[in-house]
Amino acid sequence: MYNADDGLGFMDVTSPGLAGWDAVSALIAAEDRSMASGRDQLKNLLSCSRQSLAPFHDPLEVPLAGHRWLRLDREEAYSDWLEWVLAELREPGALLSVLGVTFAEQQDPVMRPVIIKREPQIKYGHENHEGRLDLLIQFGASALVVVEVKVTPADASDTDKHTGYCRWLLEERRDIPDSMKETVLITPAATKEEYSGFVHVGWSDVCVRLRNLVPEIIADGRTLSAALILCFIAAVEQNLLGLASIPPGREDTLVGPDLMRMVLHLSRACQNAPAEGS
Repeated sequence: MYNADDGLGFMDVTSPGLAGWDAVSALIAAEDRSMASGRDQLKNLLSCSRQSLAPFHDPLEVPLAGHRWLRLDREEAYSDWLEWVLAELREPGALLSVLGVTFAEQQDPVMRPVIIKREPQIKYGHENHEGRLDLLIQFGASALVVVEVKVTPADASDTDKHTGYCRWLLEERRDIPDSMKETVLITPAATKEEYSGFVHVGWSDVCVRLRNLVPEIIADGRTLSAALILCFIAAVEQNLLGLASIPPGREDTLVGPDLMRMVLHLSRACQNAPAEGS
């Protein structure tokens, strides 16, 4: 398990004894030390990731930012791929954990079978119009989860139709308690926790949770599924979250905000990574 120090070691170089070029030189030196510390942390984090994901490397070592099929405007591609990834998780608890959903009653036997429907048409969407859900996930006869997938920040996305989606969910399957129905909005960024009844989940959260589930999939002998899930993580992290790809041995090329964002993201994933030998 990786234990990251708080921050990237940025230093306060303000001092009454420094003036003019001395102050500038001290600031440059502090920045150099900060970047060196950040690069050391990045190398340690990538080592942690490679260890937990063996026999694979970190997803960010595969350049997927230029893939035409995964351009930012191909929202349906990410929805299709997410549907497949969630189905490959198989276990209801794992699937719910990726979506950040917790139900009061979610014992495994009553949450099966898991059925995922892509773009089912429903009675309500925008006012006076029908709607089409990105994903509808049914857990046996016990729970329903509606997932909306966006490749743009929540504040820039069309969320007005969510009111109609929530109305439909309340009326659908009255045999399932409202407490066992949930609505999730997945986007790269948000300024609120909820949008028209949908709870926001960041793509960064989805990626971190998937990273922590991949070792279990590898241990289960499903290495090909694990590899494809890692490719999905790489596509999201590079195209939707804007993280840079890192060719092996090129960790020293990252600087400034790109380096900081990379370290913070990988730190979250490695905090829960399996310890060596476990």
